[in-house]
Amino acid sequence: MWKKPSKKRKKLLRIVLDTNVLISGLFFGGNPEKVLELWQEKSINLLVSRSILEEYDGVMTRLHKRTKRLTPTFLEKMMRTLAEDTIFITPSHDVSLSEI
Repeated sequence: MWKKPSKKRKKLLRIVLDTNVLISGLFFGGNPEKVLELWQEKSINLLVSRSILEEYDGVMTRLHKRTKRLTPTFLEKMMRTLAEDTIFITPSHDVSLSEI
């Protein structure tokens, strides 16, 4: 028997990915890689802000300069994917470490 599709959509987990987790997932595997795979499979949503994207880009660019493990093409593709396949947020205010 055919069932009418449910109007309720499963809510996906929304996470902010720490830069260290992103880099570990790209280079070293393990649980950080599993998180990236969940994102690729669209099983979770990644939240990013302008400053988070800038940090990702800066760290990956520095790694490229030091290790040459990331090609400019890969860097460009990864940053485009991070900008397009994530949920962009605008923080209501900045938090400094002294406030924590």
